[in-house]
Amino acid sequence: MSNQPLVSVIIIFLNAEKFLQEAIDSVFAQSYQNFELLLVDDGSTDGSTKIAKSYIDKYSNQVRYLEHKNHQNCGISATRNLGVRSAEGQYIAFLDADDVWLPQALEEQLITLESHPDVAMVYGGLQYWYSWTGREKDRRRDFIRYPAISHNTPIQPPKLFPVILETGLAPLQSTMFRKCIFEKIGGYEDAFRGLYDDQVFFIKLSLNFTVLAVDKYWFLYRQHPQSTCAVGRRENKNYQARKTFLLWIKQYLLQEKITNWLVWLNLQKEFLWCLNSTMYEISIQPTYRWRIWYIIKLILMPILPLSLYQRLIEAIETNR
Repeated sequence: MSNQPLVSVIIIFLNAEKFLQEAIDSVFAQSYQNFELLLVDDGSTDGSTKIAKSYIDKYSNQVRYLEHKNHQNCGISATRNLGVRSAEGQYIAFLDADDVWLPQALEEQLITLESHPDVAMVYGGLQYWYSWTGREKDRRRDFIRYPAISHNTPIQPPKLFPVILETGLAPLQSTMFRKCIFEKIGGYEDAFRGLYDDQVFFIKLSLNFTVLAVDKYWFLYRQHPQSTCAVGRRENKNYQARKTFLLWIKQYLLQEKITNWLVWLNLQKEFLWCLNSTMYEISIQPTYRWRIWYIIKLILMPILPLSLYQRLIEAIETNR
């Protein structure tokens, strides 16, 4: 890469003093160094604000600190939007304040995007990171999750849509995308302050642009009880958040006049899994989900014409 493009790295944070320094240090440990780092404060009340500002003194030409007016807490989506609106780079890469990048993350993602000018975003796998605690029992819990679809092959819209619906895709810190596409799809939806904020963005992107999945992983996804997902499970917020997410997709498809029958069919399938909280709890267990889908197929077979049955099953199982 002779003309090294600028990458805008964005870390948003809220009361993240326990892990923030480690996340920032993993950015400065990158093999690719032509980046700017935007530290975006979502109204922290602990020591993380002081930690973030300390990096401005060390790296004044490379680090910026941002916050909402009057140090308000506006939620994850609004805070990501603030970061991207202030970014000067051609490419955007997010890192959560409690996670850590591997040293080759920026370099390998950038090389991939530069060699695929028709691709809007590249994403890879991740390591579920329990061993950060240093405990032996947690070391044995670590595992790597790779993308579920078309490794190293561009994915045309809307092929990724059902995968995002069912799996949530990869966390955002395993991706890099072109800033111009962020602006074209309208960025994040401010109403999503925590759960499903990333999935909303991915849904819009996957319906409009080509994406590339690669069989590499670039970051350590820290598993701890104070993460957004863990808190959502503990406070029983995930079921309602899922319904809100699916209703938003329905309105988005109507608003954008997206009539692709495969898209709508997969959305309706997910609505069935959210008929009640029991169905939802089953749906997030892959083994049970597969078994129930098998039973549904057995029920459908005798009551639908063969051609329609085959078409329906093929459509729903696309990318499974």
